[in-house]
Amino acid sequence: MKESFCLKFLIAKKARERYGLDEKLFSIPWSMTFSGFQFLYEFANRINERRNLSDHPEQAVKTGQLNGAGLINEILHYVMGYYRQKNNPDGFEFALDWARGRNSPLVVERILTSFVDQFPPLPVQRGEKLPIAYLQDRLQDRPNHQIAAEEILLLYLANENPAFSSFCDLFDDSDLEREVRY
Repeated sequence: MKESFCLKFLIAKKARERYGLDEKLFSIPWSMTFSGFQFLYEFANRINERRNLSDHPEQAVKTGQLNGAGLINEILHYVMGYYRQKNNPDGFEFALDWARGRNSPLVVERILTSFVDQFPPLPVQRGEKLPIAYLQDRLQDRPNHQIAAEEILLLYLANENPAFSSFCDLFDDSDLEREVRY
């Protein structure tokens, strides 16, 4: 019987390199696509092989944890999409305008650009586009800067979620936080 689910969540460029993640695993805009429990199992093993589990067994990542994180991310994407569709299609544009007014347009641009650099979508990862150029494009009906703003919110929530602590290095935002206060 073929497994028929697909989970996605954000993974930092550093973690992609550390765990040797092939770009074929990533979908547009930013997420790694997990298709099947076997892949999740293999990915958890890949993470665990690169950790010192004999001294720190609490750092072991389990397949179910990755599955749960992916489900939570998908649910949050769904809720945001539902809200956009039913209540406020320009909600993230309003949020960005609010941030630009509170800080400055340059600060907001720097946050978005740093985010795209550290959590690159495929065209940026492949060197086909610079982060600034990518942010000026659109993906289907949405500007990429709005999609980036949504992903930044999800990144923040993932880093604040204690249930994700055993694999927070996948989406560690400390470099982003040091570079720009998002």
